[in-house]
Order: sequence, then C-alpha cells, then structure tokens
Amino acid sequence: MVDLTTSSKIQKLKAQIKKLEQKENILVARKQARALTQITTLVKTSGLSVAQVTTALGRRTPKKNTKRIEGKAVNESKLAGRKIAPKYQNPANATETWTGRGRAPKWATELKAAGQLDTALIR
Repeated sequence: MVDLTTSSKIQKLKAQIKKLEQKENILVARKQARALTQITTLVKTSGLSVAQVTTALGRRTPKKNTKRIEGKAVNESKLAGRKIAPKYQNPANATETWTGRGRAPKWATELKAAGQLDTALIR
C-alpha cells in the first residue's frame, strides 16, 4: 500500500515540476523578447550597422578570404598557394635554400646559433 501512495506522490510532483518548467520557459521568453525589442530600438535610433553590433558582441562577420570546410569557416591567408622566392642559401650546398618562413632547416639553425645567418642571405 505504501508503494501506491509513494508512486502517486512522485507522479504529482513530476507534474508540478513540468508545470513550473513551462512557466519558467514562458517567463524567460517574455524577458528575452522585451530585451530584444529594447536592443532593436537602440540599434535603429543610434544608426549602428549589423557589422558594428556583431563586432561589439564578439562575433565577427566572415572575411572575404574565408573558406568553408565541412560547414566551418577557415581563414585563408592572402598569400596562400603563392610561391615565395628563397631568402637564404646554404653556403655548403647551393641547391639547399630557405624562404625564411616556417621551420628552419638544420643548416640554417646551425648558422643562426653561430650568429652567421646573414652570410647565407641571397643578394
């Protein structure tokens, strides 16, 4: 007998919780709607643009040089895919060159450690 009354009490409490959650959702929606109308009014009266508002909120509009991979924006450099002329040449082996970008080759790090990287500059 105790189980029946306990389970019915639990069901009543769950129903009350559900009603309270619905009331909470309604109150939150009303509050958000009021805030949104205030924000909209302020934006319209101040003459701000959408880009200014989104920047102020920390959301930047995508740049023109942005790729989308699997729905995600990926910034692409303006120099992406371009060949860059080498800036340094290995004094011991003229076929080895380095642009000065990215990870330095072993010969360049050795020259840099010795303070002689300027001797490898291509002029």
